[in-house]
Amino acid sequence: MTDVLELLEQPEAREMYMIAGWRQWADAGSISSSMPQYLIQQTNARRIGTIRPDGFYLFQIPGTHDLVRPVVKFEDGYPESLKTQRNELYYTGDNERGVVLFLGDEPHLNIEAYTAALLQAAKTLKVKRIISLGGVYGELPYNKQRMVSCIYSLPSMKDELDRLSVDLSDYHGGASIGSYLCKRASDQNWSASGFTRLCQPTIFRAWRKSAARFRSRMILWRGWPSCSG
Repeated sequence: MTDVLELLEQPEAREMYMIAGWRQWADAGSISSSMPQYLIQQTNARRIGTIRPDGFYLFQIPGTHDLVRPVVKFEDGYPESLKTQRNELYYTGDNERGVVLFLGDEPHLNIEAYTAALLQAAKTLKVKRIISLGGVYGELPYNKQRMVSCIYSLPSMKDELDRLSVDLSDYHGGASIGSYLCKRASDQNWSASGFTRLCQPTIFRAWRKSAARFRSRMILWRGWPSCSG
């Protein structure tokens, strides 16, 4: 695969960090995708590069309608826009401290090339640490403090992170882009950490109640048999 990383400039700062988020599977509460976007807007960060989408995304999945297809807009027959997946790097800071803000779309394919490109961007920009963001849904009492779990790439980071109000993760299951990146950073002896917040799925509970009420009304209206009877 050709080089997919494009850097428009390489800002200089004494200390450089990267905050990374994605429109992804582990994006409950839009934590992963919204936080970088918020910081980009609030700091007036400038765009300094991109990871091209070449080879990382499916155009379509057989049997689905438009689950992963790009979104095209026509006006009076003329193509006005085409919205495809984006992976963009922004920068904000000064000569002392700088922050690279990365916001992308979780890839469907070629995860090794994708993570290699992001790690290469961090190395080229002399990033000291990559900090990834995520969110997951889980049942939680409304009056309980929301849990934040943490992962890290180097054993030397444990004591530092253990002093924070986070739970060091014992997760075992399907990998998100953030957890995959953390392992590949570890393989290259690169500093990376990830923070995932537990979100209460109140919206989904409300949706389930509405769906149940709708189903009950349809049963009464059409005389359908109840699933419980």
